[in-house]
Amino acid sequence: MSSARRPLRIYWAVVFLCLALLAWWGVYFFRQGDLLIERATAAGAPLDATQSRAIRDATRDTMVMFAVEGAAVALALVGGMVIVLKALKREAELGERQRAFLSGVTHELRSPIASAKLCVESLLLGRVPEEKGERYLNHAKEDLERLDRLVEEMLHSSRVANKSMEVHPEPLDLAAFVADLQQELKTEGSMNGALIEFDVPAEEVAVMADPVAVERILRNLLSNAVKYGGEPCRVDVTVRRDAGDGVLEVRDYGPGLGATDPRKLFQPFVRGSGDVVKKRPGVGLGLYVVAELARALGGRVDAEDGIEGGGTRMRVALPGREV
Repeated sequence: MSSARRPLRIYWAVVFLCLALLAWWGVYFFRQGDLLIERATAAGAPLDATQSRAIRDATRDTMVMFAVEGAAVALALVGGMVIVLKALKREAELGERQRAFLSGVTHELRSPIASAKLCVESLLLGRVPEEKGERYLNHAKEDLERLDRLVEEMLHSSRVANKSMEVHPEPLDLAAFVADLQQELKTEGSMNGALIEFDVPAEEVAVMADPVAVERILRNLLSNAVKYGGEPCRVDVTVRRDAGDGVLEVRDYGPGLGATDPRKLFQPFVRGSGDVVKKRPGVGLGLYVVAELARALGGRVDAEDGIEGGGTRMRVALPGREV
């Protein structure tokens, strides 16, 4: 028996012992009137009908009081059991996600390190023809940039988890802000083989938000869509107003999430379960950061899968403001 399970088994034993005692006391109180009458008769002091009825009435009142109090105690025990079971389930799920995270992050770190190391060693040992030297250096640079992005993502998610992240909301035109970024983001997407289309209104979409946080939200959503959007990859970015909020949507046309519940995507270390997801690098922190940034800004996030035309839509709603 593991040391972690021993206290849990002791807890279950105590719970079942308490329930057994409550059941036994219930049986005893239920029969208490008859037992008192039988003992009085056995002691040579038989009771008449009036006395017997009075004893049964008194024990019935005691039984009612015990039933109410015992039921309250039993409900408290059962409620405690349910809470413990839910906590254990969450702990098991978190442990599984953490193991997947460790496996993923180990691979994510090892691959670019090994690739950059090979390029640098080849250059140092003079194994690379002069005309290929620049290409090897570019490969090493790309690997280091990949490492830098991963470390930055992990550091940012750590700040999010420790509630040390700060946001500074200010009046922002969400439409103009995204429009200013669209050419840069289109170029970055094309370098990764993705076609990114923007649908941004000409009129102002006024929100209260931190520009740095909004840009990170958008880049994380785009990175996620490009990574899992299939081939050829197409991504739509939409900005609109909905019920007073500013809404940012990023939709891909990939195979979707598989069996993964869309509501769980914004938890740490959670990824989709499709074949495309398994083939792509990732540790399941990008959407978690998106969700925490949106909440810090007073907004909300949700995901929609199985939509017409295929793919997944990520939606971030930010609190609007009066113009």
